[in-house]
Amino acid sequence: MHGLSPLLASIIALNQPSPCSSPPADTTQVEVVECAPNQARNLIAPSGVTAGQAALFLPRLLLYPARLGTQLLFWPARQAYVQIERNHLGAKVHRLLYNDAGTAGILPAASYQSSFGWTVGLRAFHHDLFGGGERISAKVDYGGVFDETYQVKFRAEELGGRRLWIESRARFDEEPDLIFQGIGDAQLTPAPPQPADPRTSAVESRFEQQRWLALFGFGTTFGERSRPTRLGVISTFNRRRFQPLEHGDDDDRSIDDVYDTSQVVGFSDLVHLWELLGRIEIDHRNLPGLPWAGYRVDGFAGGVPPINQYRYAHYGIEGTSYINLYATDRVLALRLALEGVAGRNAEIPFSELPRLGGDDRLRGYPLDRFRDKIAALATVEYRYPVHQVIAAHLFLDVGRVVPEYERLFDDGWSGWRKGYGAGLLIGSADGQILQLDAGFSSSGFHFTASTDPLDAFAKLGKKL
Repeated sequence: MHGLSPLLASIIALNQPSPCSSPPADTTQVEVVECAPNQARNLIAPSGVTAGQAALFLPRLLLYPARLGTQLLFWPARQAYVQIERNHLGAKVHRLLYNDAGTAGILPAASYQSSFGWTVGLRAFHHDLFGGGERISAKVDYGGVFDETYQVKFRAEELGGRRLWIESRARFDEEPDLIFQGIGDAQLTPAPPQPADPRTSAVESRFEQQRWLALFGFGTTFGERSRPTRLGVISTFNRRRFQPLEHGDDDDRSIDDVYDTSQVVGFSDLVHLWELLGRIEIDHRNLPGLPWAGYRVDGFAGGVPPINQYRYAHYGIEGTSYINLYATDRVLALRLALEGVAGRNAEIPFSELPRLGGDDRLRGYPLDRFRDKIAALATVEYRYPVHQVIAAHLFLDVGRVVPEYERLFDDGWSGWRKGYGAGLLIGSADGQILQLDAGFSSSGFHFTASTDPLDAFAKLGKKL
């Protein structure tokens, strides 16, 4: 067999009797030989350690404690998914909540943030309204961040069969318990004896907001459909009314008990803002749901024109890269993001200052923990498989807010806030369904649930 190719040799070997093969039927004495399944089929794996396995030994050893902790933390969620899959509950629920075509339905929804508690609601949608992939949806939410919220949204990705997109949205929010902890990145301080300047004190306080939102955007998409580039314009109108906390927990402080609200720009006014932004999104990820290669860049620029007492420029850029470390399921995600506003302090409402903290900006801190004219953020995230549609991840977020760029590194890295933790990502190649994060920081432990924490501008124009 010396001159045969390896393929032919393998075929012949598969047809040769194996030391572990069953003897002929007429054999009276049988010598039982226990063999591994692959050996019984003459498929004997080569002994020794491969180069890839050797290279992964040290990283696996170093990350094993964190991996074990993550698996233990999210063991209940994994077992729940196994039972759902085993009993085909997903298909049963799908038939109950969706139409026969799977394009429309009514779904319950829930989310959680440590600083606000649970939010529950309903979603109604139709993802093929006129037969061209047009999407219309409505939602209601109660609890948590919201006392109540209502929204109607329409989006078409290819209007009239062309690569033109359009989006419109109308929304009302009643938010009874929002956090304000001063302006800047100072560590938390004791409550002052009298109302203080928001730039000199950092004390957790609460306030209420009523907000009306109207948004309209349009643009075009070009490039490959799997690697699109989107250009567009977003026009947003916000009407906000603020007031001190009226109904909170016993240990909650109202904003006017801690701060001089006359120095919190916009708090005492009925704030009307019309903002116009140009936006570009370059999505070169290999998969939209669980990417393991490629990158995504999102940028915008524009501002609020001088129609009333408020006027400022608004801009931002975010870049995220996905690096395949091993076998397309050990992935390193790297992100850099920057958002800023430019103008006189007295012409920029406090609600429009860039912020850090929450599920998509500086995990491990409560929502909107830090705010100022400039917010910078960096993320390192390592992902690895846990189940068929579940990936676990370890993350480190670092960020800082400052009034001017010269202050970003005025004291090195010591002034940057750090949040770290672990979580689970549930989804598929087509889309990301849910991400659960347990984050830690100097402010303690915070748990969040979101759809894509590595998209800092997902709520651009419609954020709180």
